[in-house]
Amino acid sequence: LLGLVSLYLMHEIVHRNFGRWVGWLFVFVVSGLSSFGVYLGRFVRFNSWDILNDPKEIVVTILGLAIDPSMRLVAFTILFAVFYLFVYLTLYSFAHLVKE
Repeated sequence: LLGLVSLYLMHEIVHRNFGRWVGWLFVFVVSGLSSFGVYLGRFVRFNSWDILNDPKEIVVTILGLAIDPSMRLVAFTILFAVFYLFVYLTLYSFAHLVKE
């Protein structure tokens, strides 16, 4: 929930400074990157502190996944991004109902 609220606040800032379309593009990009991050944590088993311990391993692994993505990677990232966007749009709709 805190991630969704944070995305909402950042969406509002980007929307205000750069326009409506850039704000929504920001939301879609962050949703995709967040989904990929969840995949890295859930299936590749990276933790947040791994970037400090061995950043080279993380870069090599991510490049390997980008060069030869598995069906599980693509399916999970897309499905989780769609789920995340659905939940975000629900939160966004409720927030704008309250404003009105």
